[in-house]
Amino acid sequence: ISLPRSTAKAIAEQVGRDVSWLALGECGADVAMLEEQTLPTLEEEVTRCSGKGEKVDAVVVMCGLNDIKVCCLHMQPWLHAGVFRRRLRHFAESLHETAGADCHVLLLGCPMEKGPRFADVWPMCLFINTVVRRWEAQKREVAADAGHARRLRYMPNPTGMNRELHFCCDGMHPNDLGCAAPCGSAAVSDV
Repeated sequence: ISLPRSTAKAIAEQVGRDVSWLALGECGADVAMLEEQTLPTLEEEVTRCSGKGEKVDAVVVMCGLNDIKVCCLHMQPWLHAGVFRRRLRHFAESLHETAGADCHVLLLGCPMEKGPRFADVWPMCLFINTVVRRWEAQKREVAADAGHARRLRYMPNPTGMNRELHFCCDGMHPNDLGCAAPCGSAAVSDV
């Protein structure tokens, strides 16, 4: 719950009003699974909000790590970075179709290259960092797509993350402090 709580708090502080949120997700899900499992619930939420005269303003997506694991660790190279990009683009389009074209879709950076899990395991750290950068480039490319330039944004990794302070004991996922770290150069108010 760290990421949704931190995100809602940051947005509320920046826009100066209350924010309600719903966290949807699935542990271990790749983008295809996220699309399949979260869109029906998002559709229900959009209908509920619409009935109260409200709308879904933003959807925050954190993905990539499980897609990397499926490709590299589960030995499925046909699910490479290009497939991730196509699936992510389709997911973003589906999110806009479900929540509305004016809904902001934010693709969060995955700070795994800053995590301690593989930091001191040479040459694994070189491989992991290269792969993570490749997958993150796909997110940036999807966000830069001219058809979504205004409502689909890539939020870079938090700045100044510290291996010892900002990660859970698994060495891969950000903890409460890591989730509260400000994202790169893009502020919520820029959205």
